Amino acid sequence: MLGSPLLKRPDVVAGERTTLAYLAGLLHAMPAESDGLRLLARLFDAIPADDPVELDVFFGQLTRAIAQVAEARRVAFLIRDDDRAWLKWQPMAYGFPDDFVSRARIPCSPTGTALLDQVVFKDFILAGPIAEEPAFAPYRDVLQPLDAAIAIAVPWRAGDDRLGALVAFDPRPPQALLERHTWVLRVAAGLAAIVWQRGRAERMVTERDEQEARRLRAYAGRLASLEKAKSDFLSLASHELRSPLSVLGGYLSLLADGSLGDLPPQLGQAVPVMLAKVNQMNVLLTRMLETARLEDSRLQLRLERLDVVDVVRQAVAAVEPMALPGQRIVLDVPARPLYGLVDRLRAETIVQNLLDNALKYSPGGTDVRCTVSRQKGFARVCVRDQGIGIAAADVPRLFTRFGRIARDEHRHIAGTGLGLYLARELARMHGGDITVVSAGGQGSEFTLTLPLVTKPKR
Repeated sequence: MLGSPLLKRPDVVAGERTTLAYLAGLLHAMPAESDGLRLLARLFDAIPADDPVELDVFFGQLTRAIAQVAEARRVAFLIRDDDRAWLKWQPMAYGFPDDFVSRARIPCSPTGTALLDQVVFKDFILAGPIAEEPAFAPYRDVLQPLDAAIAIAVPWRAGDDRLGALVAFDPRPPQALLERHTWVLRVAAGLAAIVWQRGRAERMVTERDEQEARRLRAYAGRLASLEKAKSDFLSLASHELRSPLSVLGGYLSLLADGSLGDLPPQLGQAVPVMLAKVNQMNVLLTRMLETARLEDSRLQLRLERLDVVDVVRQAVAAVEPMALPGQRIVLDVPARPLYGLVDRLRAETIVQNLLDNALKYSPGGTDVRCTVSRQKGFARVCVRDQGIGIAAADVPRLFTRFGRIARDEHRHIAGTGLGLYLARELARMHGGDITVVSAGGQGSEFTLTLPLVTKPKR
């Protein structure tokens, strides 16, 4: 049973990863978290690039999406009002009666010691039961009409501007995996900060037409802040999952190599599958983290003279376990090495992303061909699949951030739309590029080029 309300800092919550029971629960939670990330990314992509954002409509859609992912009865953004002494409900909050949203208020102060004061102003995270808990006494009269049993609250802020809190009531299951729901809410709060800043910038532009130069400077500053918030959003999501994934992978490895004793035959068959899923999540996290580093210019290459053929072999070995039954990666490489100045980790990431993309969009029982060759001072790595192909109208979207192509025939395929974006950006940092040749229903060929060196680096 749940005890008193949990009020902890994010690093403390993320650090509590010890029991096998928790690991098993987390494994079941991962698909939902991945689905939640894609759902939130789709909401982000749906925001019009040029037209003003209807904040009330967007927050209504966002709270509904959060409720679906966390299976919560009610979800709301609590925003500080104009005199900054109260929290009020954002309009169109999911699951709340309109009259409740319009009149409900909760006191909130930077100097207060109540639960929500610490969530909003000290970045604590709240997760726990409501009924009969003394800590909830200041809020019991307001929350009584909701008949809620469990509450989760995370801070909602845009940079140093503390906007309020994001709260969810009665998530399911109510007695387990609260960290999973907390993760979903934190990612959603990061997304909401981006949209809130943009909406606020738009309102400033509209209200200050008479101060043209000042308005433009303010808007440009907001856009720069938005870009940082996007990077922070990716970085937060990747860091929050890395710790539990490391623990889960460690325990599964111990199970796989027999360190924890002999396993029943059925469990012995399941462990490799679970390890493969953990590896897939690690690939996703790496893409998210590298993308965040790209956005804020923290990604630096460590170049060394390496054989590109050897780099490709390592990438193929890493991706082969992810192939569907009957799928093969057919590797064709020259007999002589092809030396280039490359960052091994990032170059392997490029090839892995191309191979992973080819495997995901190819039917089982077909081959993915990877060919390495030399052409005019460049190493060429061609990845050819026999998949569904790409329509000409969709090609420009391939290499954009979150650039997934929404088609009915492959809507079920997992992914965030970061793999090809990251691969091409890394290739260009090496002085190379990635191109694609494809047509609908005829498969695709992605070609990576990397410059070669003829003499050893001195």
